[in-house]
Amino acid sequence: MMFLLLSLLMTAPLPPSSRIQAALGEQSVKLLLGSRGAEVGWLRVRPAVEAEKATLSSPQRVVGYPPIGKLVAVDREKAGRLIEILLRDDSYSFGRRMRCANQRLIGMRFLDSGAEFAIGVPCYQAIWAFRHDGRLDRAGEAFSEAATESIKAIVRAELEQSAGRTAGEKKQR
Repeated sequence: MMFLLLSLLMTAPLPPSSRIQAALGEQSVKLLLGSRGAEVGWLRVRPAVEAEKATLSSPQRVVGYPPIGKLVAVDREKAGRLIEILLRDDSYSFGRRMRCANQRLIGMRFLDSGAEFAIGVPCYQAIWAFRHDGRLDRAGEAFSEAATESIKAIVRAELEQSAGRTAGEKKQR
């Protein structure tokens, strides 16, 4: 009986509150939570092999994908809202495998953390990359539609606000 109980505990999935954090790794989660802000924007779809090779190689790319336009800086509070969504297990559809062609990606680079995330639209693939101890970790999982929409709303508002600031600055000249 004891053996059966121990074997069930050892093979049982991680509790929902820790599954994505376990996938990211403790050190990566700490780096992400220590971020002082983020840069966000839309990214161009490129071949996966190209993106993998370019991951964390340049500030002109996020998870290896080039931005469409400029990335926009967001403060620590808004970056914290993004991180909170990214670290919730219910933001992911674990085990779901979907093949489709993304039209673009939402990109997020978390400052001072060596962490970057991208979410494919409309296919909901979440890709993350972390650099720590001189090592690059890159992985992914299926993201949920609801979480994608939440992140899209934050990023869209930041991009619109930034465009409004830029237009206002041009008018003052």
